[in-house]
Amino acid sequence: MTDDPDDREIYRTLAWVILKWRLDAEKTQEQVYRAADLAKNVYDRLEDNDRPFSAAQIRAIARVYGRSGKDLYAAAEDLLGVPNLPELPKSVRKWKRDRWFQP
Repeated sequence: MTDDPDDREIYRTLAWVILKWRLDAEKTQEQVYRAADLAKNVYDRLEDNDRPFSAAQIRAIARVYGRSGKDLYAAAEDLLGVPNLPELPKSVRKWKRDRWFQP
């Protein structure tokens, strides 16, 4: 588990965004279960330290996909399958969490 409070908060917020967007936008039981599973996977990845994602990796994917709930959902799916992203440019490192994830 990461000890960095910012990383932990980003994981929690990402899972929240995924789940809320899916619950707001999708009404079928299967889609709700899928959203819950994806949110749980984000938490589990942090808790188990199984190929954990750094805050920088989450930022990079969010930057590529954009800010909408649907785009963040796609980004989260990619996060679960792409554990080793290349080094990020300095502009992405300056990214502020509040601009992307607002619960």
